[in-house]
Amino acid sequence: MTMHAGQKVTPKNDDPWEEDDGGEVYPQFGAVYTIRATQWIGDEQYLWLCEIVNPEMEYEDYTGEICFFSDEFRPVIETKTEISFTQGAPKDSRKFDNRRKIKVST
Repeated sequence: MTMHAGQKVTPKNDDPWEEDDGGEVYPQFGAVYTIRATQWIGDEQYLWLCEIVNPEMEYEDYTGEICFFSDEFRPVIETKTEISFTQGAPKDSRKFDNRRKIKVST
């Protein structure tokens, strides 16, 4: 699944990262993060998160800020709130009919 900047994501697994002693901050299971940037390397997508900004460091294969493999995350699906225009109005109210949004003469 292709992810994009601005998208909300959450880690799939409880602890998918091997933590180094370099002081890096890693995503926590159950937390929601916003993608700051993405990069494709070959056929794998990597993510940087708005809520986690690590210092640039030297690693075995590159120098820079640590990134996270996109397959370790899933998108956060926000459910829409159901709205009722007649909720709370008395059933026998004749002053205003919310369903048609017109005044009813009394």
